Amino acid sequence: SPSVAVIAEDLADPAAPGRLAKAAEAALSRVDVLVLNAGFAVPGLFEKSSPERTAAMLQVNVGAHVALARLLLPAAADLQPP
Repeated sequence: SPSVAVIAEDLADPAAPGRLAKAAEAALSRVDVLVLNAGFAVPGLFEKSSPERTAAMLQVNVGAHVALARLLLPAAADLQPP
């Protein structure tokens, strides 16, 4: 059966993807499947939203996903399709 690791991190923290990638590789040795499903929205009008909350949303919804894909998917680059 496949191995799975659950690692809790706050992806609004720009350093979190690096910590998460290290923890995943330590727990699993290799990451073959990466599910990027973290995200949230800032409700209401953009001009009335908190700039800090909007920046956190962008970090979680975009920045963390790009960083995690970059950090973890090279390990799967040599996988051959079934």
